[in-house]
Amino acid sequence: MADVFSTTSLSRRALGALIATLLSLLCLLCLGAGGARAATVSVIDTPVSGATPSGFLGISIKYPSLLKFAGTNPSKVNTAFLNLLGDIAPGQRPVLRIGGESADWSWVPIKGQKRPPGDSYSINSSWLKLAAATAKGMNGQLLLGLNFEAANKTDTVGEAQAFLKYIGASNILALELGNEPELYRAFAWYHTSNGTRVLGRPANWSLPVYRAQFAQFANALPKGVTIAGPTSGIGTWLQALGSTLKAEPKIGLVTIHAYPLKHCSASHNVTIPEVLSSAASYGFVNELAPYVKTAHAVGKGLRIDEMNAITCGGTRDVSDSFATALWMMNTLFGMDKLGVQGVNLNDPAGTINAVLNPILSHGRITFQVQPEYYAMIMFEQAAPPGSQILQMHNDVPSTLSAWATRETSGATHVVLVNKSATSSESTTVRMPGAVGPASISILHGRGLSSTNDVSLNGQSFGSSTTTGLLSGTAGTDVVSPVKGTYTVKVPPASIEMLSFTPQPGALLMSALRGKQGLLASLLPAW
Repeated sequence: MADVFSTTSLSRRALGALIATLLSLLCLLCLGAGGARAATVSVIDTPVSGATPSGFLGISIKYPSLLKFAGTNPSKVNTAFLNLLGDIAPGQRPVLRIGGESADWSWVPIKGQKRPPGDSYSINSSWLKLAAATAKGMNGQLLLGLNFEAANKTDTVGEAQAFLKYIGASNILALELGNEPELYRAFAWYHTSNGTRVLGRPANWSLPVYRAQFAQFANALPKGVTIAGPTSGIGTWLQALGSTLKAEPKIGLVTIHAYPLKHCSASHNVTIPEVLSSAASYGFVNELAPYVKTAHAVGKGLRIDEMNAITCGGTRDVSDSFATALWMMNTLFGMDKLGVQGVNLNDPAGTINAVLNPILSHGRITFQVQPEYYAMIMFEQAAPPGSQILQMHNDVPSTLSAWATRETSGATHVVLVNKSATSSESTTVRMPGAVGPASISILHGRGLSSTNDVSLNGQSFGSSTTTGLLSGTAGTDVVSPVKGTYTVKVPPASIEMLSFTPQPGALLMSALRGKQGLLASLLPAW
């Protein structure tokens, strides 16, 4: 009996095991089919943003660094630098911010005035002529920082007068009073000869005191030029932005600084997964939304005139990695959708965070171009001035982001950002009204951690550039629709853009159906 029981039990167990195995294989096949199923991106022809402003993209450099970027000869500004600025703002007036922390330790020598002890850099006539020539050469505008930390109103007014005299009001977007004034009590303005730290403000320095001093300086500045502020990057001061703008009506352009990740202590190294996290892009954008809303509520534009992925000098092999290009694309779209007036990428020459790094060799300036800058160029191609971000319904994995835009011409683009290090994403795109082939552009490197070998649609700046122009033959790939959909495979660690030619009548319908269009006013629910 025991033997019969044993044999029967084994047979039943074997049968059960066989059934379980078959069920497991069936499940794997189902999962495999599900995993192979294309991600789906459906564009809705409804804008979810305002128009992308002209001059949306720019960079931010320090006062002494202008000579590293533009050269030293006002009559011959470095062509590569001018071209690189034009790459992110073709046909526009790019915005070059000059200042940052260097604004508070620079001064324009004034007859009869003694140099403040914390001002280590002199802005002389040669520098002013170079700045004027740079603004003219790039057909852009400068956002110039004024020294506020020295607390010398005469010097600050003289500095502003010199900028207007040499550069001209039409070439100046705004004059920015100081840099991150909330830190004047935290970091030394300068050190004495024996190494003693000297702070820029006394112990009673506070937001109300700042506002009072700002008003005194703003009232003394020359007329006819926009004043920017509060140029702050700390939440406690920014949380009071509404009351600051109410107290300082002369602020014509709201400027703030923003970095989602910090590397301000040796104990924490920022990683690529952190850069690619939703918190560093979407969460970052959402944190800034209240400040944009506050500025708009009083009729002011807000420009993030100092931004990058990682602050405090960045992290080697992360700040300069291709992962930051993916972060950049998602973040710029988020900022544009939010209604930010513009973004200036912090570009501290000679550091890991330098998106453009000027190198002087044998009397010639060449530039190393980081992956982030390629993403800025591609973003501009997807969202030139006047473009609007379109509503979408997406069924995609967490590693894939999708954005859609429509230009004023009616041309549309879909941008797919694949953050996966290893997996391609087969993606089906549905674009209303599209009937012909779509052209494909792709931005990629050699993986998320790649710091070079970056290519934008087959073109590159190489290891360095002397022209500031992409070289190589541009790709000509296209994808044709099948039953009204376009299917592409987005490689791992890449950004792919599909561009659709507007169909006849698309521009008219776009105008009619827009938020301010005729049909929108006559038939709001249409």
